[in-house]
Amino acid sequence: MSQDLLLQLIKRFDTITIFGHVFPDGDCYGSQIGLKEAIKATYPHKAVYALGSGFENFHDLIAPMDRVDDEIIVQSLALVVDVADAPRIEDQRYQTAQVVFKIDHHIPLYQFGNHQWVDTTMIAVAEMITSFVINHRMQLSTKGAMALALGLITDSGRFLYGQVTSHTFDCMSQLVKMGADLHLIYDRLYEKSFKSMSFESYVYQNYKTTLNGLIYCVFSKEQLQILDIDAVSAASRVNLLSNIRNYPVWAFFTEDDQYVRCEFRSSGPDVQTIAYNYGGGGHLQASGCHVKQIEQINQIIAAIDAMLERESHT
Repeated sequence: MSQDLLLQLIKRFDTITIFGHVFPDGDCYGSQIGLKEAIKATYPHKAVYALGSGFENFHDLIAPMDRVDDEIIVQSLALVVDVADAPRIEDQRYQTAQVVFKIDHHIPLYQFGNHQWVDTTMIAVAEMITSFVINHRMQLSTKGAMALALGLITDSGRFLYGQVTSHTFDCMSQLVKMGADLHLIYDRLYEKSFKSMSFESYVYQNYKTTLNGLIYCVFSKEQLQILDIDAVSAASRVNLLSNIRNYPVWAFFTEDDQYVRCEFRSSGPDVQTIAYNYGGGGHLQASGCHVKQIEQINQIIAAIDAMLERESHT
């Protein structure tokens, strides 16, 4: 069993590094910190590090990320969470670790590492790790429970996505018992500033639609500078266009100096395939990709609209 092998490796290594994907979201960050806290609480003598940039808005509430020298990684067990495709691992030094173990819930794209535990039935990697902690009677700090709860909340779309099951709520129930404060998490997730209100105002005045049910907003580098927001932060707010009647798919396209970040969400249609066709990935109803030129946005918009048209005739 993959979980049993994972536990054996954790017991075997005294140094463990935990990696996530580029532009970490709540599940990536929550899974990294949650797994780190579970290992530390259960095996206090082990050195465990969560590497990458993390979900910055929660660093002060839950935990900051770690910084380590190359020598630490070389002697470590590397656990890679929430990544289906190796080039999307934020810190590529994972390759130098003695053993690499992947923990993921996405449809596998390419094999990497020495071992893997993939469960596509889970709404979040945080759900997998919570199960792992419970099944193996591991200890978990309040900080770890908070992190895993954050992962469950964000990757489930606040428990609204189709893959949410009774198991998801069972895991959340256990995390609350372990100290997760949902009030604090939701307060931070829904916190607003005057700057964010200006951003929302721009979205609601500048969105566009297609004939078959896509609603979207495009942000050039220049516009993001005017709004005083970076491309990653802007893209993360794609759900400002959610739940609009007759528009089952919504999207944000945000440009920075390197490429255009594309985020897709839906209330039913498969946006995962669209993301995969452009080198991205994710879930059936929440996916994303990057393209090199803002002109490619029109191709993606046309592809989504064509998909929606086909679905309307089935």
